[in-house]
Order: sequence, then structure tokens, then C-alpha cells
Amino acid sequence: MICFITDVWDGEPDILQAVQGEPLQVYGLDGGLIDTIPAPAGGWTHDGLTSQAERLTPKTRDGADAYLGSQWVGGTEV
Repeated sequence: MICFITDVWDGEPDILQAVQGEPLQVYGLDGGLIDTIPAPAGGWTHDGLTSQAERLTPKTRDGADAYLGSQWVGGTEV
């Protein structure tokens, strides 16, 4: 399952703020596109991305990386 690094802890930058309206693009470890999911109306949240990770589990069993726009936001190898 994809582990998203978008939860914010004290002293860490909020990487979602700049890309929350971008589509979620999931690529296999071979670089092939697995899925593209448009951003929800209010933009992505950590919980929203985590829900997608659960839904995408059957497609990402062989490994995957997740991006919002060009920003890497997680993967199965984290």
C-alpha cells in the first residue's frame, strides 16, 4: 500500500499546500502510469490520500510512487 508523507508534524513543511489541487498520479516502479485521480473539490488532504491508497492497493502490489503534479508525495517503498 502507498504510504503518503503528507501528514504534518511540528516543524515540518506542509507539502500539500502548494499541490492540493493537482491530480494524484500513481506510477509503477517501472515508470508506467497506473492511475490518475483528479483532486477533490476542496483539494487533497492526508486522509483523502490515505483513502485512495487503500482503494489502489490491488493495483500497487508490485510497488508504486505517488505524485501530486510533479511533487512526490509517497510510495510503497517508504
